[in-house]
Amino acid sequence: MATNFITSSANKIAHALRRAYPQLTWGEAFRLAIASESAGERDVCRVDSVFGVWRKQTQEKVGEQMLAIGAAYSLLGDGRAHTFTNFGKVLASATRRGVMGGFADMLALKGVGESVISEVVEMFVQSRREGLTEEERLTARVRALRAALYEKFLSAKSAREAENIADVAYAMKAIHWWCCADADDNAQAMPF
Repeated sequence: MATNFITSSANKIAHALRRAYPQLTWGEAFRLAIASESAGERDVCRVDSVFGVWRKQTQEKVGEQMLAIGAAYSLLGDGRAHTFTNFGKVLASATRRGVMGGFADMLALKGVGESVISEVVEMFVQSRREGLTEEERLTARVRALRAALYEKFLSAKSAREAENIADVAYAMKAIHWWCCADADDNAQAMPF
């Protein structure tokens, strides 16, 4: 049954991921391939895609988004706040020091699990899809967090609390992934 979802494009991406990152299981590689396939095989397999080494602007924006997601979870009293905040802090610190990382570094970090990885992959995919509004570029997690924060906003006990909730909700936004056809010719792109 699962083979119905494995296209030739997803298969190529999965094999490339498994070659580049042998620490991934075949199942993980295929799930990541299927999740990223709609961004296009050509963009996914670039050296500066989500699976390669991220550009400074990308790393900075991913870090900001992780911190914003962590703040939203914290406001909602959800334990996932710690994981997302820590990953955001690691990225922010590395960016400040001029250290660029990417997918391999994310895999190597302790405490970074499938939820963080899938969020980063979805951020990449959403940023590469054309014709979407800013709201449509939000990941499913961010949309769900905004909805939960809106419910909390409606029951706020003070104007200050309501303002804080709104600030946290709108700190999460769609990011632009600097790669692919932005500044480079796709034909010259190196694979990850």
